[in-house]
Amino acid sequence: MWHKLAGLAVVLCAAAGLVGLGGMSGPAQAQEDYELRSIPVTGESFVGAFLSPDAQTLAVFEDGNLHNNELVLFYLPVRLVNLETEAVTPLIGATDYATSAAFSPDGSQLATYHGSGTIFLWDVSAGEEIGQLPAFPGAARLGYMPDGERLVVLPSLNIPHILVWDIEQNAITKVLMQRYATLGQYRESLSSFSPDYLLGFDVSKDGSTIATSTFYNNILLWDAESGKARVLVASEEQRPVLDIRTIWFTSDGATLIYRHHRNATVTYVDVASGEIVNEVSLSAPASVAVTVDGSRIAWVDRDARAIQVMDVPGAGGSGPILTIPLPENELDVLTATMNSHLAFSADGSRLVYAGFLTNYPGENEVIVIDFPTGVAG
Repeated sequence: MWHKLAGLAVVLCAAAGLVGLGGMSGPAQAQEDYELRSIPVTGESFVGAFLSPDAQTLAVFEDGNLHNNELVLFYLPVRLVNLETEAVTPLIGATDYATSAAFSPDGSQLATYHGSGTIFLWDVSAGEEIGQLPAFPGAARLGYMPDGERLVVLPSLNIPHILVWDIEQNAITKVLMQRYATLGQYRESLSSFSPDYLLGFDVSKDGSTIATSTFYNNILLWDAESGKARVLVASEEQRPVLDIRTIWFTSDGATLIYRHHRNATVTYVDVASGEIVNEVSLSAPASVAVTVDGSRIAWVDRDARAIQVMDVPGAGGSGPILTIPLPENELDVLTATMNSHLAFSADGSRLVYAGFLTNYPGENEVIVIDFPTGVAG
């Protein structure tokens, strides 16, 4: 079913109060064709939802904490949702809940991390386990290097290291960490009440740089070869505020984009100079997605009733907004917070939303929005 939005977008956009640095009085109304589908999927709360590079498959998994980490076989498996056929394939093999996942650059593999200390590797087309990497218990976040042969792993919230894991060798081949000039500095860091741990990360498309955000709202750029780091964004607050949890490189690597959770802003920073080139204010979003060229931002309202899509017309300012009402359902959806996940396809022609927290055991859904043409380069 194809929709066109007209006057409704004007009312909701004016209420959102979005303002960019370009001095616009307010975002303009947008009107655009799109197709919206909902796909039913087993689950109560998708704490993880990861879109494949070709935007054909979504991997979703449950928040084990919501089940008191008891192994409920009905919810335990990671599920692959084919966004074309709407078929859902459970990945059988792991004996505890996943906490992070990543698709390989060609989309053929999925890596999932599990709190007991194992990284599972899965064949996406077959839906079968193809290997395991013994890691470490606790928590970790995963991402593939562009060559598809190595994984980038942030071990946990209390270890400020980046590990590069060679899949074929099943071994750590590089450790990136903050270095100390003196033994005194190292001892001081150990006695600190709250060290500036690593929080979120992204890898540049050419694999040369790894960006990480920290507890103190600093953003570091790591040279993937030498392991040296430089500060791109330095926070004025010397305390653990955890506001910058999501960061993205643009496809050309020239700009880093980050979401500030407390200020509800999306900021564009020039990687070479460290200067802010654009900043867009949003209205209390539950989740945010940005196209790989940075030209379009989408976010979900906290009441999970609508998705807003905004064009960003270059440096300074914000552009027209498209308001897409989410379909009514019988899931008794609770307020969306950390369990909301939104992602664009590489060309911007598809937007996928998952992460409803529901009161209906076993019932959930994934929202797929397709636009006639992409916007990203």
